[in-house]
Amino acid sequence: MSRYTIRSAVKVLDTLFAFDAAEVLTTEELGQRTEQSRNQVFRCIKTLQEYGLITERDAGYALTPMVLKLLPSVRRNPIAAVAEPYLRELQEKTDETVNLVVRWHDRETITLATFPSRQGVRLVSQAGQVSLLHAGATPKAMLAFVSPEEQEAILAELASYPQYTPATETDPKRLRRELEQIRQRGYSISDQDFELGGRGVGAPIFDGRGEPVAGISIGGPVMRVSDATMKNWGPMVVKVAAAISSELGWRGGSLRASGERSGGS
Repeated sequence: MSRYTIRSAVKVLDTLFAFDAAEVLTTEELGQRTEQSRNQVFRCIKTLQEYGLITERDAGYALTPMVLKLLPSVRRNPIAAVAEPYLRELQEKTDETVNLVVRWHDRETITLATFPSRQGVRLVSQAGQVSLLHAGATPKAMLAFVSPEEQEAILAELASYPQYTPATETDPKRLRRELEQIRQRGYSISDQDFELGGRGVGAPIFDGRGEPVAGISIGGPVMRVSDATMKNWGPMVVKVAAAISSELGWRGGSLRASGERSGGS
């Protein structure tokens, strides 16, 4: 840390961001995640409570809706403005839930926008949801196209990443093979590895430098989304993601069936 850093503020922020995908955490769990003593965690909790960012629950502490006040500034991301008409059209064609997800803090992702299915039983996503790159349709689609060095660094840390469901891949070798398959076909498949009962496909969005900065996905309940359905969706998400990428300045052409980027980086 630099001499200008307020160390106590860093500890409070560490406590706030420890919640990531967890809904409720105890004092002990927060201490483990932030490597702080019980007394330090308690002071951070009280600070966040007084500001209104977390609230006490029977099982521990949880974030309040106040954290969503920051979301409008995130949504001003130019990717959201470019992607919205494409995603609305995709949702109308499939009548399933369509999501826009961006990379956030290198190895995290955040859902910027979600266009829910109109059907009674549907996959529910929440804007502002944070997850890591190793599971879920859109995160894996992005992970497959990051640099080999960054991908290997993430795979090396895979054991420390959360297992969202029993289907979340935690073996680096198997996930590496899956990422190669994603590159070959151009889109990812999520089969209950992020949320039980949900299946879907995702494709990456590239910026002008050819970096996977975001991605889109289509998802629905397992009762309605068959292997054939996902195979049909795959080319659709690839085509839409390529169109959005083009508007963002990407000149790599379209993702071919082989999953390679033609031209550019």
